[in-house]
Amino acid sequence: MKHFIITRNLYKDEYPNKQERLELIRRITIPSLRRQTNKDFVWILTGAEGLASADFEGIQHVVDPKFEKYIISVTEAGEKIITTRLDNDDYLLPTFVDDVQRVAADLEEGLIDAGGYRVDMRYKAVYQDTFYRSVPSPFLSVVEIKKCKRCRVRTAYYDDHTLMHHHFPLTRTKRSGWVQVIHGLNKIMSRPEEDVRKRGKLLETSYDDFLREMCLDLPHQLLAGAPPQPDTRPSGLPGATRSLADLALEFGTDKLTHGYLTTYEKYLAPRRQDALTIVEIGLKKRAKGVSGCESLRMWREYFPNARVIGLDIIDVSTLPVVERTEVYQCDGTDPRMLASVFERHGIQPDILIDDGAHTPRSHQVALGVIFPRMRSRGIYFIEDLQVCINPNIFARWDVTPENNTITYLQKLQETKESKSTFLDDTANRYLADHVGQIAFENRFYMAVLTKK
Repeated sequence: MKHFIITRNLYKDEYPNKQERLELIRRITIPSLRRQTNKDFVWILTGAEGLASADFEGIQHVVDPKFEKYIISVTEAGEKIITTRLDNDDYLLPTFVDDVQRVAADLEEGLIDAGGYRVDMRYKAVYQDTFYRSVPSPFLSVVEIKKCKRCRVRTAYYDDHTLMHHHFPLTRTKRSGWVQVIHGLNKIMSRPEEDVRKRGKLLETSYDDFLREMCLDLPHQLLAGAPPQPDTRPSGLPGATRSLADLALEFGTDKLTHGYLTTYEKYLAPRRQDALTIVEIGLKKRAKGVSGCESLRMWREYFPNARVIGLDIIDVSTLPVVERTEVYQCDGTDPRMLASVFERHGIQPDILIDDGAHTPRSHQVALGVIFPRMRSRGIYFIEDLQVCINPNIFARWDVTPENNTITYLQKLQETKESKSTFLDDTANRYLADHVGQIAFENRFYMAVLTKK
């Protein structure tokens, strides 16, 4: 059994100060690896510019940007491999490697995840993480058996960490294993304290006592700039400027854990104050404790001047009432019913979000019916295209080589001659003539189509 801890992107060009990132890895990450009670692992970095050989003392390490090829070259057919994600500004507790390897000993293939803590340098607060109980954390490990000498290994970076449990059975360790540090260069910095608190349980232990207990050598000051002030305005205020991530945390939509909100912000932020018509297909998720319309609430707050409409196949009278929105019952795979709802209620979308049944038929029927009814410059989003990527789940979602939505859209993008098996000649011709750009986002998990 061989264990590799992988740290990608030591620091990025867009970081405002690379020296601060180097200080983090020296003060936080490297000491945590040196303190591991089990040192039977190799740390792989995809870059180490600015670090000296003395920084790696006591740690087996390799600097190789092509970490997958390196792992293949040093492992044999039939060998068990563990790969662990570790960001360059985070900290592993001393028993982390030991705990992971103990669980891995009983697995042939699987995903191992541990709970952890979040230290917020802005407010000198410590939280026990609760956010990553529903999805895997960024500190996950993958266990796999290498099938042949030259066979690929999937590694802990096979997919976004929040989606890895769709590819591997998940096992959680009993002990906490990590500390995530919220600092000046961390992406969570943009969120106010109350939103970070929703992602964890505030510990009674004082900030300084926790740092001493965990042997965390953090600076007394933030590493980049002054702390942002929390947004104390009511969320329902017209024209509020809260981010989609903030709103998603408040209302509980799974679009945050799926990683879609960065893509939505990129396309929609410039049109936020416009008087748009926004339609989302799919309002009720099959998850415990989810009542429905979570994302509809998010869109209503994000677009203060928009008409927000939701469609779902279930009886909409069973859904929560969301003020300043419209909801209609509709089967997205039935072209006549879909067309009838749009005509009857005078719906001409500027933005369409397809979060419905996720089958090729539902994707393409909705596109064929709705796209002709969209206004010029409209943007059409199709979520959860991973069902068209993974052959292991094709049968479950009725995906075939002939009807695969990704294949259809790629050909439409390249030749404008692609035809959907679910649409008639008129609909196929319209799409070929009126679809402008097609972009695949979130590792092909989302398609974004614009109308000419």
